[in-house]
Amino acid sequence: MASVPSHKFAAFQRGASHIHPCGVAAARQSLLYLRIGILHWRMRGAAGRPLWIEAPSVRTIQGFPGRQTGFTLLEVLVALTIVAVALGAIIRATGQSTGNLVYVRDKIVASWVAENRIAEAILAEEWPPLGTQSGSEEMMGQDWNWDVTVSVTADPDLRRLDVSVSHVDATGSPLVTLSAFRGKGGES
Repeated sequence: MASVPSHKFAAFQRGASHIHPCGVAAARQSLLYLRIGILHWRMRGAAGRPLWIEAPSVRTIQGFPGRQTGFTLLEVLVALTIVAVALGAIIRATGQSTGNLVYVRDKIVASWVAENRIAEAILAEEWPPLGTQSGSEEMMGQDWNWDVTVSVTADPDLRRLDVSVSHVDATGSPLVTLSAFRGKGGES
């Protein structure tokens, strides 16, 4: 049996789990590899002897010497489940944001329709009659129903205008309701 050179024996005593012979090819002279939880980097010293640099690895398998570490199937499934839940929450939030954006856009357009009806009633030559007038108007490519309700106030020379606007196909409460006042001389 051949004797082990002293520098190899010293490296083995320091805890190196794998020792390369001195005659390895030049391609393996600076080899970085993971072995039983200890990171070894083999370099050539000044005298041509191998130097071993050891550092603890991030992950080790206890009780399984010689096996490389990695993710287990259970860890991968848990990670995929977390990603799936996170993506579902992101998609749900995006859908709600889009729905809110459409609602705000419709509310703004409905308020423009109501403001147009109020402007027409204030600028009209005749005094608005008491009661309710209904009609429809197209704005921004959509049809809107409006109702203008004219009512009396405590001042006999002042009338209250309540304008309600909703989608043509909507049922229930109107999207926007605005109120304005018109004086008898056309001033508000």
